[in-house]
Amino acid sequence: MESVPLLDVSPAVVEATVVGFAVLAGALLQRVTGMGFALVSAPFLVLMVGPASGVILVHLCSLGTAGTILILVRRDIDWVRALALFAPACVGTVCGALIVGVTSVPVLQVAVGVLVVVSLSVPVLVTRLRVRPRLRYVLTSGYFSGLMGSTAGLAGPALSVLAVTTRWNPRAFAATMQPFFLLLAVFTIGTYLVLDPASVPTLSIPMWVVIASACVVGIVVGEFAARRLPLRAARAALITIALLGGVVTTIRGITAL
Repeated sequence: MESVPLLDVSPAVVEATVVGFAVLAGALLQRVTGMGFALVSAPFLVLMVGPASGVILVHLCSLGTAGTILILVRRDIDWVRALALFAPACVGTVCGALIVGVTSVPVLQVAVGVLVVVSLSVPVLVTRLRVRPRLRYVLTSGYFSGLMGSTAGLAGPALSVLAVTTRWNPRAFAATMQPFFLLLAVFTIGTYLVLDPASVPTLSIPMWVVIASACVVGIVVGEFAARRLPLRAARAALITIALLGGVVTTIRGITAL
């Protein structure tokens, strides 16, 4: 008599479950800290559909989450600063794409990862370090956000440095990041579709449902958490997520060398 396995789960179900939890966690972090979606979900989405399609899929999800969160936090958004960040980010994205064409990606990942860790460690260790949110700092942060996003998939930490050093209110920062990431997602998706129309991700309807549902649940849970999270804890979460992104990117680059 043949034994019947107690748990017979198809690979598709396992994949949907893992991707669902990753997207849910990313959407939750996006609502609480203003960033973190790509850091958590991108590795799983890229693994599922490939590099180019994965980037588009990540930005499609970011488009949906940022657009939804934007409606919830619209009263706290600094629109002027969001647009001031977005304009140089587009320039940085194009520059990063050109750099990727002539430079080793692992080397770029190591360089960007180390830069993130050092940039965030200085204001954390030197707690009195504070600068005024002048326009040149905003423009510089936006540029490096686009540059680091297109070279190493790490757009958020450059903005975290600006938030930490200027003592930007975490709730206002999280709100302002939503129109920024929404516009950046539209720009990135458009760029990829122009350069490679075949990179559009093709998923089954159930997988699209899983991803969309995970985004909604993550935002709902994140909304509940954000309303009850003290400002100091929100700032600590923001720094932690950014540092984690820097460390993970550095390790990824070193292992690929």
